[in-house]
Amino acid sequence: MSNSTLSVRLSTDVMESYRNLIEGAGLTTSQHTRSLIENVLISIGKLRLEDMKIDFKYSWLDSDKRIYPEYCGVVVVNVTPPSGMTLEDLSRLVFIIPEFFNENRELFRIDSHYYHRVTADAHFIESSKTRRCVLSFRMIKGKWHAGFYNYSFLDRTPEFVSMMEEKVKTMITNTIVCFLLGQLPPSRILDLAQVQEEDEIFRSSGGIQYVDL
Repeated sequence: MSNSTLSVRLSTDVMESYRNLIEGAGLTTSQHTRSLIENVLISIGKLRLEDMKIDFKYSWLDSDKRIYPEYCGVVVVNVTPPSGMTLEDLSRLVFIIPEFFNENRELFRIDSHYYHRVTADAHFIESSKTRRCVLSFRMIKGKWHAGFYNYSFLDRTPEFVSMMEEKVKTMITNTIVCFLLGQLPPSRILDLAQVQEEDEIFRSSGGIQYVDL
């Protein structure tokens, strides 16, 4: 089995404090980093995820219902959080939309409906591959609505949907796991006041009548 090298950038003050702690205990930074990673992986096996459900549904749009030619379908995801996690907890998480590129060309895109996008400065995540694409989103009562844009000019194919479903489910699952392990950074967690403010804007605008596909 080959080994991989991990490189991490930290501020000078943080690195100095960390090194003083670890080396003061007679450890090396590499030993401690290795131990941290191993402990995280061990902890995953202790989580109770059997109650978590991710229901991914997709519907193609007929050509006469498309706002743009490339706007091909609608994605609806319903998430039931695992034991020990509430819908309120779920609503605080900032998720990241997977991207689908072949080298430098974008094949297709999932784009959150506007009321799910997270654009606050401390939490906003933008694509580094294409302009004006917000990747950060939140769920509302365990739901996420998004549109599907096809830039590959290929016919409808089940492979598109299968690829989307696999990547979306993996992203959601791993984000929830990191949250339960205390490994999600503050930039990926909204505070309750932010959630309540966003929900109030959502309600005052009349909300959205979710349609289960």
